[in-house]
Amino acid sequence: MMLLSGHHRRLLLADEVGMGKTMQAGILLHELHARQPEAATLVIVPAALVEQWVQELRARVEVDAAVLDAASFARESGDRPAVVAASRLGGCWVVSLDLVRQPEVTALLARTCWTLLVVDETHLAAPGTARLTAIATLADVSVRALLLSATPYAAGAAGVAVLRAIGARPGEAAMPVVRRVGSLGGKRPRRTCVLRVALASDHLDICTELDRYLERARLDAVDGGVLPALVLRRRASSCPEALVRTLERRGAVLRATAAVDSDARPPGLFDDLPLADIEAAEDALVRGRGWESREAEYAAVLRLLAAARRLEPAGRKLHAVVRLVRRCRQPLVIFTTFLDTLRALRAVLPPELAVVTIHGEQPEPLRQQALATFAAGGADVLLATDAAAEGLNLHQRCRLVVHAEVPVSARSFLQRTGRVDRYGQRRRVHTVIVASASNADEEALQRL
Repeated sequence: MMLLSGHHRRLLLADEVGMGKTMQAGILLHELHARQPEAATLVIVPAALVEQWVQELRARVEVDAAVLDAASFARESGDRPAVVAASRLGGCWVVSLDLVRQPEVTALLARTCWTLLVVDETHLAAPGTARLTAIATLADVSVRALLLSATPYAAGAAGVAVLRAIGARPGEAAMPVVRRVGSLGGKRPRRTCVLRVALASDHLDICTELDRYLERARLDAVDGGVLPALVLRRRASSCPEALVRTLERRGAVLRATAAVDSDARPPGLFDDLPLADIEAAEDALVRGRGWESREAEYAAVLRLLAAARRLEPAGRKLHAVVRLVRRCRQPLVIFTTFLDTLRALRAVLPPELAVVTIHGEQPEPLRQQALATFAAGGADVLLATDAAAEGLNLHQRCRLVVHAEVPVSARSFLQRTGRVDRYGQRRRVHTVIVASASNADEEALQRL
């Protein structure tokens, strides 16, 4: 209880995924409200985790938290907003990070002196983002701040330094970082293996052509021009269907009068984004500039598209996943970065299997229903994009995680695996990464 003791007013809790950071924050909130019934506490979490936090606080530590949503702020007007008036009477409030980063919401919440500010997945507040500005503003008006992150290094050393400076006051000591090293008694180390799959020769030929496509973009030296090519290589190494759909989108951009400048960044620098947003960010890169000659690039895309359409949509990697599912005879979670790949895999999974899916285009109630069905034993397979990769607890249902393609980053791998490799898991966790001999897969494996 470093925060309650008064020795520290800011703390970064950096336990690895699945070690109970949410529970520790809940215990702190319970103790604080027991000691100070008038305490006003604010919990900021990714949007997908708002309801989970509210439910766990109520069920596990008897903290009756209320949700602040967009409707709450839309009703506000006048000099005495209801949210501000209610918060000043005490209580615990949970709000999404994407809502808080809106300047008008930040300003409204900053009118309360919060007894404790809790921020989950704090690494999403990377340097230069609106998220960081919002969290820093609210930390400045809070008596105490507790930041939670399994991967505080996601944005590098600069990112860690920024996190430790949140809420700092002149002359105050640096924020202590609590990170336990070693394993808890009885916790077995997980086993990870890479399942190598030989692509069909015509599929591998397309991957090689995309390497040349990338090299042409590099030689043209157009600002940001390599980014569409990098995305296409990643989609090609996932499955042919994902490549076809992405080539179609790229072709549509090149047919337009001018390519759209996107807020582009090299792959590998998506760690300031929620994992669920990475696919959308890559799709934005597909709309960016490419080769210097758009006509030449368009012709190349048409040739690649014609070849890709001749491939079997699922490809050998997804059929390898199907064989693995048939053999394992136990519940499992399958992750993919791409919705196109999820749909292709769903189409080839055995029809007798009970499968539920979670992806970013689903409304939240449908996601929760799918999770509840899987957790209750109503489905054998949970097939998900990274919309399910952060904050969800699946360890009581299964111990096997399959990555249908190499994860985009080490953080993605840890967050996905952490859905089942959590404190309380009684069995050894197994993770399987499905990879090919393509250059894109080899480079991605090296990043892990």
